Amino acid sequence: MFSGNNKLSLALAGFFLLTLAGGHRAELSASGKPDPTHHVRAGVPASWADLRRIRVRFYDGGDAGKTYDRTLERYIWAAERGDAQSQYILGVLYWNGKVVRRDSAKAVSWFRRAADQGYAQAQNNLGIAYDKGDGVPRDSAQAIALFTKAANQGYAGAQYNLAVAYENGEGVPQDWVRAASLYTKASKQEHLQAQYNLGVLYKMGRGVPLNYTKAASYFQKSSAQGHPRALNNLGIAYGKGEGVPQNFTKAAALFTKAAEQGYAEAQINLGIAHIKGEGVPRDAVLAHMWFSLAARQGRENAIRMRDRVARHMPPALIAEAMRLAREWAPKRGASPVLH
Repeated sequence: MFSGNNKLSLALAGFFLLTLAGGHRAELSASGKPDPTHHVRAGVPASWADLRRIRVRFYDGGDAGKTYDRTLERYIWAAERGDAQSQYILGVLYWNGKVVRRDSAKAVSWFRRAADQGYAQAQNNLGIAYDKGDGVPRDSAQAIALFTKAANQGYAGAQYNLAVAYENGEGVPQDWVRAASLYTKASKQEHLQAQYNLGVLYKMGRGVPLNYTKAASYFQKSSAQGHPRALNNLGIAYGKGEGVPQNFTKAAALFTKAAEQGYAEAQINLGIAHIKGEGVPRDAVLAHMWFSLAARQGRENAIRMRDRVARHMPPALIAEAMRLAREWAPKRGASPVLH
């Protein structure tokens, strides 16, 4: 491997120390902004397996061996008799299209019946439908009203969705203080997206006083659940010594966890670490591989870095790096469902 070629390794390290303007991490702009907040709406559970864990008043969950159709019949029976949780579950089934044919209009109908009974998850999901204009005409005001009703009941997903709206000024006046307050409430319920976004707000001093220690703490909470952006930003914190003691080994380990999930920014940062020998051995082959993987996702800075590395590598090592990139596959663990 290239790591054994000390002259070439040192030359590349010196080259990148100059061209990367002091080694700023890939997703940090000239203004020093971190990886941005993430704004995927939090709502509908992702799979039938999630629904199987929900127990309804008329069904004790003991018929694990029965067919989905039989279970579906029980949910319909309960929903038609006014059980809000069953109405909500039917809405999820029609929204996802995993057990029945997807029908967003039917999903909205069932969400509405449950929401009218004050069922927070249904209010939240109906809000998502209005926000997307899926099954109903798009209506930001209705979405905000429904998110607010569910958030006031303490539902973390709705608190997060409402925080996103206030952060971006979508359907409400932009208010970072209000956004931070809502993210904080959802974070206390272990909502990983809220934890991550709150970390970014503390990192940037938006809606809360700038506080690198709190930023790192929230990135730590979210990264513990495998959030790739949080892993990447926590790696940056360790690399820069912001809010945590500087530790290149920990930084590289965090970049690796995020990079192995296929997150391009972490792949770039890990490539830089291999060039500079920070927390990992200097290795141009691995650097080229990680830059190549990020380049596949359209990251122009990764393309430039890969090409710069390649200019200092013999053809055999370039071929080895390209082979590793072709054979690479992301590691997929049990990713938490966002809802």
